[in-house]
Amino acid sequence: MLIVKKIKIGQFAALMCSCVLVVGLSGCGGGGGSSGSPSSKSPPGSSVSSSSTSSLSSDSSSSSSSSSSSSSSVPESVTYTVVVDIPASLQVDSPAEKGAQKAKRLSAAVAKADFLTANHFAIVCVDLSGQIMDVVKAQQVSKNEDDSWNLTVPLVPRLDCLVIVQISHPIELGVDENLDRVEALFAPLLSDKVGVSVFSTVAYIQLMNELGGSGSFEDAGIDTTDTQNLVAFDQAMTNMTILLEEQEEPGGSTLPEILDNAESLVAPLVEQEVVNIKNPTTNTALDLVRDGGGMHIFNSDYYGITYRAVVGSTVTDQRYSGSDFVPNADEYLDRSFILGDSGWEQKSGKAKVDLASSEDGAVVLVDTAASAEQITYKVIQGFSLSGRKIADVLKANPNTSALAALVDPNAVFPANTNGYRVQVSNPQLYVIFYEPGAADGSCFMLPDMLASDANDNCNQQELRLDKNIFLRPAVTYESLFSPNVPVNSPGSVTLAVGAVGTGSYIYRLDVQLLNDGSHTARFYARSWESWDVPNHLRLIATGTWREITLPNGNPALYFDYPQAVLNEADVWSLQTYEAYAVQDGYVRHLWVVPPAVQQPSLLALDSVARESVINAMKKTAAACFNPASYEVGARLTATYRYFWSFGGENDQFYEAEVKEPVEFEGGFAYQLAEQYGPPGGPADSEVKYFDVDFSKKQITQFGTKVVETSWVPDHLKEQVYTPGKLFRFDLKEGESFTQTYTTTTSPEVQINTSVTTTFVGIESVSVPKGTYQACRFNDGDRSIWYEVGTGVKLKTLETSGTSIELVTSSGKGFAF
Repeated sequence: MLIVKKIKIGQFAALMCSCVLVVGLSGCGGGGGSSGSPSSKSPPGSSVSSSSTSSLSSDSSSSSSSSSSSSSSVPESVTYTVVVDIPASLQVDSPAEKGAQKAKRLSAAVAKADFLTANHFAIVCVDLSGQIMDVVKAQQVSKNEDDSWNLTVPLVPRLDCLVIVQISHPIELGVDENLDRVEALFAPLLSDKVGVSVFSTVAYIQLMNELGGSGSFEDAGIDTTDTQNLVAFDQAMTNMTILLEEQEEPGGSTLPEILDNAESLVAPLVEQEVVNIKNPTTNTALDLVRDGGGMHIFNSDYYGITYRAVVGSTVTDQRYSGSDFVPNADEYLDRSFILGDSGWEQKSGKAKVDLASSEDGAVVLVDTAASAEQITYKVIQGFSLSGRKIADVLKANPNTSALAALVDPNAVFPANTNGYRVQVSNPQLYVIFYEPGAADGSCFMLPDMLASDANDNCNQQELRLDKNIFLRPAVTYESLFSPNVPVNSPGSVTLAVGAVGTGSYIYRLDVQLLNDGSHTARFYARSWESWDVPNHLRLIATGTWREITLPNGNPALYFDYPQAVLNEADVWSLQTYEAYAVQDGYVRHLWVVPPAVQQPSLLALDSVARESVINAMKKTAAACFNPASYEVGARLTATYRYFWSFGGENDQFYEAEVKEPVEFEGGFAYQLAEQYGPPGGPADSEVKYFDVDFSKKQITQFGTKVVETSWVPDHLKEQVYTPGKLFRFDLKEGESFTQTYTTTTSPEVQINTSVTTTFVGIESVSVPKGTYQACRFNDGDRSIWYEVGTGVKLKTLETSGTSIELVTSSGKGFAF
């Protein structure tokens, strides 16, 4: 068995992938990027060469060996793009340090291996025990500007061949050596995009062990050049890498400790992938959709779990409410504009199957209102799910890993159920995103920026002119450009595209696009107009812009952010480029989406497997989390009835509205402005300060300020909660959490509180307004019921017997 314990392994944020922004679907993965499966120019079955010792510093070919994988034919060369990710603890400043470890704090997510040279790389082919059968010399090795490497090798993609990176010193390897004596990182050559990292190294080791750990791949029944095998292994490596990126970096002060920790993370994922590979099944997306019960795809986004069913010509999109799957509400629909043959078309956010365009077993989906919006589903791997634990399968796939936590851990798939890896691809797309703004019509929490200023779309661009004059929205393409004059001097124009800095001073990231012959783009850290450092201006980098012609003949402006800008700035669009075009009479941000195979692939289920997942799902408190309740402008008007434990009852009115964020205790928080009191009587008022994590479905209340009251003493009118009172709607049925916080009412008065909250489940509750399905929480000495869907608080029951129950209401509900 191959047990490697001396392999230098890398940082957990493995770069086996490059990110591609795609409308509606985006992701990050390895194995081909936009080029898909192994190059069609590289037929399988090429020869590999060997020598006694080798690195990649030479261009010469080596002599052939008697290895079973050799042949006399001349192989076709393939250029592999290799990204190396090395942990900070293994960084060295130069080759001269010869393996000395020097800890570094990295500002970027990926460690830059600046000290690597061509002599640190090697290509080898191995058997399942890790014994090196061949060493292949590279014809050319070169470093790219983004710190990746191009290795041109007379070798097509193979399961048994690896790129090895020796990070401490130049590498020399010979035939019959074993990987357990090689202090290096490595990854298999499954496609022309290769990511070498800690997890690619450990994952490959464990894959070989699961396949027997001895003998050749052929002995284990694995054809190392078969296209389907390459795709299956590539998807396995890609999916594991993406899932492991979400984990904490494996700790340890020594290599064996780090390796052991990494192995414990990788093992359960490798186990699932090997079962997939050993239990293949075949089907096409088109056959599944037409008469196979459909393709069923669970996924997750910022707001929670989603579900798509593709059956016949119908596409159904739903979202998990916490109790069941319900149709997508309008606020979740993507209404972006797509440039089609007839001009800009606004998407409906709903899809249908275009059977006329579906061919070669693939299925094409189009938006019902914008046919230019297309995605293609193609099955690239199928496998049996029969008898396997549902949670384990879901956990091993990026699109279903979040769902795994919601299913019964002991539930299994029944007999004759299958899963499929579905490759998703898109054509060239030009997209203008649509953002209608908050409930009050404001854009991006700016009360003076309104969607109505630009045909009800917050996708609009602000111009900063000389004398710190701001103009928005921009309406002409020409207005984006500036003459070659100093910033803030007469005639100058800049565009705000992000923020720079942390702590006391955060500056704007402004770009000045010069209408000179060189198409110069200057990127500045610049003070905001109201800041106490009004004249701060620092040139970060200089780049270029270019003009592209859209399919409708209109121009669009495009520029890439220089790496120096990306290293220190927070780009608001979260992109490495920016593009602008005029649409509907206004300058809009443009997404330029190249044709691409999206990564990762998606796990799809047949209809029986889908039903098994739904039956195994637990109910969660997400059923009572209403994201719309926490948008600026959201309101609730209600009447509650107090039933006192000592007898008697009375009504109180309650009104609340979410206001824009303000500074509170050194940070920024949303405001919930409340009024309450007896109907027709005097009203008390207060403001609660909070923030929302929509992805986690959690609300944190930072404090309360009483504005008007006839009964609260002065020293209690302001309360600050440290670190904050947490309201969690991500709990599963029966799950609890305990929080501790300090309430400060004045410099001298502090109260420490520890409370345990349990989500009991979803049950029926009756109040004066009616009977409703509600989420019940036991919170310390009280129980609270929130209505499913709206999130309106229906009832509070104290252990003393006093209850507060809803009589009337309209609007949104709030957690506090």
